[in-house]
Amino acid sequence: MNEARSKLVELAVNAAISDEKIKEALETIKGEETKPADDGFMSVKEAMKFLGGISRPHLWKCRRERALPSHMVGERVVFSRKELSGWVLKNGKKN
Repeated sequence: MNEARSKLVELAVNAAISDEKIKEALETIKGEETKPADDGFMSVKEAMKFLGGISRPHLWKCRRERALPSHMVGERVVFSRKELSGWVLKNGKKN
């Protein structure tokens, strides 16, 4: 009887832990879903990919010559998705 009770308590504790972990994971997922897609900043590599896979020298040239919007965070250069999208619409070549 005691073994059965111990087993039942162990199963209940494991189930409670699992339920709590599931609840935490769902809250995390819900939080991620509510963030805007264009929220935040991109690294140089992410910006290169976002701009169609351009090279690093071309990115720096655009930044220098055509005032590509960027920001400094310490010694790092970062790019806003929203600002880059606006820059592309304003300065990009039309097909």
